[in-house]
Amino acid sequence: TAAFYYVHRKRLLDDGWDAWYLARFGELLRDHERGEREQVNVDGSASSKDKPGKAHPGKMRWKTPPRLPGAFYFLLGTAASTYLFPTPVARTSLLVLSLADPAAGLAGSWLSGRGLNIPWRG
Repeated sequence: TAAFYYVHRKRLLDDGWDAWYLARFGELLRDHERGEREQVNVDGSASSKDKPGKAHPGKMRWKTPPRLPGAFYFLLGTAASTYLFPTPVARTSLLVLSLADPAAGLAGSWLSGRGLNIPWRG
C-alpha cells in the first residue's frame, strides 16, 4: 500500500513518470484518477484557444490533479482487515470482497446499459 501511494505521489511531481504510468495503466483508470494537465504560457496563465499566448515548450501544470486510484483503498482495506481481525474472519471477508465487488460492477454495467440505472441522490 505504501508503494502504491509512493507511485501516486511520484506521478504528481514528475511529468516523465506520469507519462510512463499513463501509457501503461491509463486505460484502467477513471477520469478523476488520471487528472488533467494544461499548457502554461510565459505569463503563467493557462493557454487556451480563445487567449493564445507564448507557451513554454513542454511546460505543463495540473488543471485537476489525479486522485488516488480505487485500488489504493482496496489494498488499504485488505491490509487493515488482515491485521485487525483473526485469520479466518479476514480471509472470509477478503474472499467475499474479491467476488462481490467485481460482480456488483458487472451487474451495474449490465443494468445501466438496459436503462435500469438507479442514480444516487445525495
